[in-house]
Amino acid sequence: MDREYYIELAKIRLERAKELLEDSQDLLSKESYRSANNRAFYAMEKSIKALLATKETEVATHNGGLKQFNYIFIHKGDGSFTVEDYQKIAKAEQIRNVSDYDDFYIVCREETIQQIDNAKYITQTSHTTSGNKALINAGWDTNQLISCVFTAFVILMASVLTPSIKMLTRLDRAVHSSMSCMSSQHT
Repeated sequence: MDREYYIELAKIRLERAKELLEDSQDLLSKESYRSANNRAFYAMEKSIKALLATKETEVATHNGGLKQFNYIFIHKGDGSFTVEDYQKIAKAEQIRNVSDYDDFYIVCREETIQQIDNAKYITQTSHTTSGNKALINAGWDTNQLISCVFTAFVILMASVLTPSIKMLTRLDRAVHSSMSCMSSQHT
């Protein structure tokens, strides 16, 4: 995959992080604290994955994402993130897990507000790091991004339903074709 693919992936993930953050705030206002904790964590997780995409790094698990974030953006980073930020995200994952899976976990409003505040901070910092400034300012229009993602999704679903090497090759070509088409529309 080329650099352009990862830039677009990061932009899509940043938009999703903003949406998840808004969802967490809506859920808080409805006093749905468990669900708000879930959405706050996933806002952070999408922000981390957007950052990793700017470094052309993919991960398959939450834990893998957190480890790569820690290594690339904290230990080797430019100072945009700190060890405390890593700890906030790790704590958010723990709270999300117990909120989702522990029937006896008692969730309080204050804890959820803290989760959402941490998610705001991580998401906003992710949007303003040096790796993402170009993404934010590059600005494909939302309809172009949706069109590209929808096209890739349809082709991917076709490849799942009728698996073959030819279909996977067509998927790769279609994604690159969509990106090229959208790049030429943007310029």
